[in-house]
Amino acid sequence: MIARKTPLLFALAVLLAGVQAASAQDASRLVVAPDKYVLYGCPQLAVAREASMKRLRELESLMAKASAGGTGGQLMGNLAYGSELLSVKGDLREIERTSREKNCNPRPGRGPSRQSDVIIR
Repeated sequence: MIARKTPLLFALAVLLAGVQAASAQDASRLVVAPDKYVLYGCPQLAVAREASMKRLRELESLMAKASAGGTGGQLMGNLAYGSELLSVKGDLREIERTSREKNCNPRPGRGPSRQSDVIIR
């Protein structure tokens, strides 16, 4: 009976090691749906970016406060806020990708837009 479980346990250990080795960037891709923001226009993408950036700063602040309590605090911070942090980072990555595809101004209000309003004759 144990001989049957050994390959299964080995496969599970390899799978868990692979998941552990995956970076946060790869993990955030798994959390966010592809093309989530495809129907958004440039102004809507800018609003979504600002909201996601604000939430990212809040979560990083909360995790920093939790980790100030030592190792147990860092573990609790990761348990409490880690999944949402991955989701927000994935949202930001998807917003940036969609903004590039639509040639939106990367930072609204900070410099000229890439889109020209001049007619070529």
